[in-house]
Amino acid sequence: IDMVVVGPEDPLVLGIYDFYQQESLAHIHLIGPSKEGAQLEGSKGFAKKFMQNLQIPTAAYREFSASDFEEGLAYIQRHTLPVVLKADGLAAGKGVVIAATHTEAAAAFTEMIMGRKFGNAGDKVVIEEFLSGIELSMFVLSDGDNYVILPEAKDYKRIGHADTGLNTG
Repeated sequence: IDMVVVGPEDPLVLGIYDFYQQESLAHIHLIGPSKEGAQLEGSKGFAKKFMQNLQIPTAAYREFSASDFEEGLAYIQRHTLPVVLKADGLAAGKGVVIAATHTEAAAAFTEMIMGRKFGNAGDKVVIEEFLSGIELSMFVLSDGDNYVILPEAKDYKRIGHADTGLNTG
């Protein structure tokens, strides 16, 4: 084996790239980010803080967990609609709810935190403003010194005619 291309997010977040850096495996090229870099995908809260620190435009947000659950419910009631709730961790593309009402948002928040709907991925929940428009993903490969920009991708998030259904991830 000369090269490993890692597709799923779980092994990247768990540090497979770092594992392949040990001397006995260093001759195998592994395509994927380090455990630290994979946090951009593995933690919505980490990604939001990263964007804020680098002044990358992003939706306004707050993070909540079981320890400040009541504060999170109160925040939801004051939030403009629709409101977006995201399980902080990996949830197989299913950890996002776009709630049209405060009641729906509070129920989703409760299911995520107290009902553990997404397991550990929902230990923290990011609540953010809804941004409408087209989502675009850019992919870049880098060896730390050089980079190549790959073709972009458009993510079709909601199923159904006129984006009326559930978020597909």
